[in-house]
This record gives sequence, C-alpha cells and structure tokens, in this order.
Amino acid sequence: RARSRTDRPPPTPGPATYQLPPVMGPRLVTKPSTPQCTMTGRGPGIFDSEEKTPGPNRYGTVEPNLYLARAPRCTLAGRGRPSPTPQTPGPSDYCPKQERRQGQSFGVRHAECVVPVPDRCQ
Repeated sequence: RARSRTDRPPPTPGPATYQLPPVMGPRLVTKPSTPQCTMTGRGPGIFDSEEKTPGPNRYGTVEPNLYLARAPRCTLAGRGRPSPTPQTPGPSDYCPKQERRQGQSFGVRHAECVVPVPDRCQ
C-alpha cells in the first residue's frame, strides 16, 4: 500500500470544529430551565404566499431535443394524398401451372382405387 500524500490535509474535522455546550444561560445541559416565551405573533408560514407553493406553472419545461432524436414539428399543411393503387391482377385472376419436379422417391405407391380430382384450371 502506498503512503498518503503529506501535502494534502486529512478529510477529518479539526479540534476547533466542535462546540462545547454553554455554561451560562437558559440552555444548560446539567440544569432544567423554564420554557422561553415571547409575546410576538407567529411569523409568515410557507403556504401564506403563493410564490413559495408548487403549482403547475412553477416548473420549467424540458427541451425535447435533450431526450429525443429529433423534436416533433408542427405544420399547418395537410397530409399528402395516397398514391393510386397499381392495376395489377389479384390472386384469383390467374392460375399458374403447377408442375411436379422429378425427384428421388423411395418407391411407388400402389392404390387400387384412384379417383381423378378435377383441377380448377381445367
């Protein structure tokens, strides 16, 4: 472990930081004292003036550029019209010919009763 630097003061408080309790007066530690009374009225409280109370307009607004990538922008122009749909055929307008490719098989399936199924394109 390295030694601490001697030119820097220690972070602990010095001996003059502490105050001893008073020896004379109404607030003695060792003797009971009577309550201290005054004849003045109560001072203004926190909620007496509206300047000290929180409200909806007391806090500042945060800039949206601080937490958003780009702040939202307001415009008076309307939205653009959508582009017209292209005149392309739908899925029911044509029937592509489905061909079976030649591939490997593990054997021929034998069936005695084979009923031909009509195709929609025929």
